[in-house]
Amino acid sequence: FAARDPRNNWTRHMEDCDRLTIRRVRQHAARRTFISVVRGNGADKDVVNAITHGRTSEVQDQYNEHPWPVLCDAVKKMQIRAPR
Repeated sequence: FAARDPRNNWTRHMEDCDRLTIRRVRQHAARRTFISVVRGNGADKDVVNAITHGRTSEVQDQYNEHPWPVLCDAVKKMQIRAPR
């Protein structure tokens, strides 16, 4: 999969909401929901922060990268079943 073009974020976000049959919300509201759900299901705060906000300005964070499986495990905690 390729990264999404930032110029199409809103359109793709709306399509994703429709595909998942969830209410269309602003992207910030979707981020808030994502953070709340995955943290409520046990995802590590630092990992979720890295997914949603990138690296902080702290020196150690500039040298630290979470392994891909760790990031995937945090996202899996969303527990949404996409329709086929």
